[in-house]
Amino acid sequence: MGWFPKEGYGSRVAEVLDTLKDNQISQPFETELGWHVLQLLGTRSTDKTQDIERNQARQMLMSRKAEDEYQSFLRQLRSESHIEIRLPGAEGAAATAG
Repeated sequence: MGWFPKEGYGSRVAEVLDTLKDNQISQPFETELGWHVLQLLGTRSTDKTQDIERNQARQMLMSRKAEDEYQSFLRQLRSESHIEIRLPGAEGAAATAG
């Protein structure tokens, strides 16, 4: 589930988290979404969620911009290129057909 605020998944999950120590695994418990088992891997006092989301958004925008630049480069190459197809015997067939 990653890092999340204690109340981020509802009050029942928060209650179970309050009973756990680091690396401890909970007994199965039920919420309105079904049955769950949690392991508390650790806690932290500073919420880094916004920083993580900001970095993920930055990475997504950079990837999107790079893809746009790549597609623009391919369009430019296609527009500047000239392709001539020469098949053996095609010239003679065109002359006799006309």
